[in-house]
Amino acid sequence: MGRVTSLVFAKEGARVAIIDIQEDAGRETVGMIRDAGGEAWFFQADVARSEDVDRAFDAIKTEVGPYDVLFNHAGTIIVKPLHESTEDDYDRLMDINVRSAFLVCRRWSTPNEWSGLIVNASSVSGLLGRRFLVLGVGSPANCAV
Repeated sequence: MGRVTSLVFAKEGARVAIIDIQEDAGRETVGMIRDAGGEAWFFQADVARSEDVDRAFDAIKTEVGPYDVLFNHAGTIIVKPLHESTEDDYDRLMDINVRSAFLVCRRWSTPNEWSGLIVNASSVSGLLGRRFLVLGVGSPANCAV
């Protein structure tokens, strides 16, 4: 969904800055946008780490300029029975699915650095339960800025 949203934003004329931990996928999306005549940049970051988020936003401010739309969609799931899930599974899942949205929105809302719209997307799994998909419900936040 993050890639598709980035492509749609670019098709509509947005300059797109992609923040993602997956460098290959992020750079591929930037290439797709540029090949279609759009403007895009990639910034590698683990959005569950505040230092990475700050570094990415500082780079965006310097290399791209002001931003006015934030689309959060970083998320993951753990597909296994709950009784086999570990606290480490849970902690990583919460870091990616919840903490990242907080960190990115907090940085986005720094006074005098933003205006516009924040969209926090989530999984349909927040509405529909599935067997063995008990960790990962309601994942917000791939960041296209």
